[in-house]
Amino acid sequence: TYNVQGAFTATNEKITDAVNSVLGDVIADMAQDTSVNDFIKQNAR
Repeated sequence: TYNVQGAFTATNEKITDAVNSVLGDVIADMAQDTSVNDFIKQNAR
């Protein structure tokens, strides 16, 4: 039988790293766009 939980636990850190790096790139791109930046600031309050 295939242990889904074991396999997921083994790769969970790698998944987290991948998601964080992708989000980091997206946030960096968004930071370059001042309209998005202003939108985030308005909605953060």
